[in-house]
Amino acid sequence: MNDIITKHVDQDVPSKKKKKKKKKSKVQKIQDQKDKHPMLPSCSCKKKCAERIPEDLRKEIHNLFWQHDYNERLDWLHSKRAPRAN
Repeated sequence: MNDIITKHVDQDVPSKKKKKKKKKSKVQKIQDQKDKHPMLPSCSCKKKCAERIPEDLRKEIHNLFWQHDYNERLDWLHSKRAPRAN
């Protein structure tokens, strides 16, 4: 029994080589993020957003937003956020 274990341990075990990932281009990264975050359907709130903002304008805004890189999108979000009331 020990011979089997010793023989198995003594064998040269080939090392697993890690595959190198291809670096994605900036455009591909943004497209991947856009695909992960599809545009949601219009809301049906009492402010009547669906009537006030046409679907084609919503799509245009969505596409324009996702054309920017991460930091630009973050800056835009921070600029649109209302300050907290104390």
